[in-house]
Amino acid sequence: MGGRIYDAISRLSCLTVSAFFDRDEGKTEYKSLPVYHKDFYRQYLEEKGNVILVIGLPDETGEIVKKEFASAYGLDTGCCKLYSEFVMHDFPIMALYQSNRVFLDSISMIITEQCTLKCEKCAIMLPYFKKAEQYPLERLKQDADELFSKVDLIGNYTLTGGEPLLSRDLAEMIRYLGENYRTQIGSFKIITNGTVLPSQELLDLMQQYEMAVDISDYTAGVPAIKPRVDEVREMFERAGIPTYFLSSAQWVDFGFESVDHHYSCSQLQAFFNYCHTRCRGYAGGKIRYCINAYFAERTLNGREDVNNTFDIFMMGNSEEERKRLVEFDLGYNGSGFLGMCQHCNGTCEINTHFIEVGKQCSSH
Repeated sequence: MGGRIYDAISRLSCLTVSAFFDRDEGKTEYKSLPVYHKDFYRQYLEEKGNVILVIGLPDETGEIVKKEFASAYGLDTGCCKLYSEFVMHDFPIMALYQSNRVFLDSISMIITEQCTLKCEKCAIMLPYFKKAEQYPLERLKQDADELFSKVDLIGNYTLTGGEPLLSRDLAEMIRYLGENYRTQIGSFKIITNGTVLPSQELLDLMQQYEMAVDISDYTAGVPAIKPRVDEVREMFERAGIPTYFLSSAQWVDFGFESVDHHYSCSQLQAFFNYCHTRCRGYAGGKIRYCINAYFAERTLNGREDVNNTFDIFMMGNSEEERKRLVEFDLGYNGSGFLGMCQHCNGTCEINTHFIEVGKQCSSH
């Protein structure tokens, strides 16, 4: 996470990264910069003066570290930033107004709607689809071309689905993105449910283009898949692919098909601001601010909320258009909320309607 912050700052802003800090005294250098022990920070502040400290940790852990540093060194919130606070809000504005560059923190590119599982509370409601689409390779390439012609750097770019390893064009799409746009991507990864064996070609390409893989662990809800998931995990690890096994993730019920809050306009705006979802999805040349809401709308209503959609192909190249994209990514839209907010329990960070992970539909 610290590396992604460094890459973004170095490429897109007038700021300078001067050092890293860590609890581990054994770390001395990273990105050709010194790594100091955290206890050296007071002396560093006295020597350097005007600095911003960005905490390259997940927010739950980062909040603890932030309070620790604020207490120890008298830091105010303006010069001590959580990771998401910095990359999702502060830095996109800095990059835009300092350098007229567009930085987006995270985009998930949907490459197929097909899946090997049929989860009862699927976040994108796949069991409700009348037909799961397999996106054509040429269209995926065109969508990528258009996106990276308008965006200078994406901090975290994920290929997902459905189950992305079901896409017959996955390896070729990785090759295309790697050859043409790897320098515009920070963290590059796939997220899979671990039920499809990766080909050797796929493993080689992921290694070549420094990709990682997230494996969602649904084995508690679907015990029969455990041997395959273990085999897939071992294949990625043996190939030297950074592999993150998401076994502690909790599932929540978004409630799209059953919830109706009857909120007023001001209540919807407050809910939207509190939720502040990070789930940007890209499919068909359009970025959806909340990809979960997009699939729910499509499935339940057959229509699309204009406040949830930014059409990259309709975007011009002017400074004003670049501002419009950054504002959309920051959560600004015509109503101050999305239509599906009326029927949603909120994103994972605020939703307390916990459910069994990976429970399958009874008809599967």
